[in-house]
Amino acid sequence: PAQSSDGRPVLDFRLDAERWTLPFGPKVRWSEVRANGRIDGNLIEVSSYSLAGFYGVTSGMLYAASDVEWVITGRATGTNIDIETVVQHLRNTPSGQEPPPPPFQGTAALDLSVVGRGATLDEAIRQSVVGGPFTVRWAALNGINLGLAATQGATAAGQTRFTEFDG
Repeated sequence: PAQSSDGRPVLDFRLDAERWTLPFGPKVRWSEVRANGRIDGNLIEVSSYSLAGFYGVTSGMLYAASDVEWVITGRATGTNIDIETVVQHLRNTPSGQEPPPPPFQGTAALDLSVVGRGATLDEAIRQSVVGGPFTVRWAALNGINLGLAATQGATAAGQTRFTEFDG
């Protein structure tokens, strides 16, 4: 506990965790989680965070504040995000079964903004949207060879590799 300059109580925090799942978003267990911030009345400030794990590394900052409603703003930067691993996790293949090959693979770099609003903090988190530029290195579309499909028809199975893939 601490105090603001005008004497209000403030809670400064530091989170260090291993093998931890966030209480919101995709239920992914991160190998290492670090965060710093403060809670000051109707303001939650995560001034910095980093999530490191099997999927890659994500870092950024996040603010949630309430006056009439809760508003969330933040940034997330991801590096070395293994798309194939993320897709396999989202598919949730039952244990003992061989997962099908992913439709897309590569290693992504992301620079994202987070915004959301709602009557409650929980609602603002659920209604948050994430968007921003991305680049995928070694991108490949599995199951179709687009070059062959363009010249020989839609039955061209195979793989399409991209020299550049971003958006």
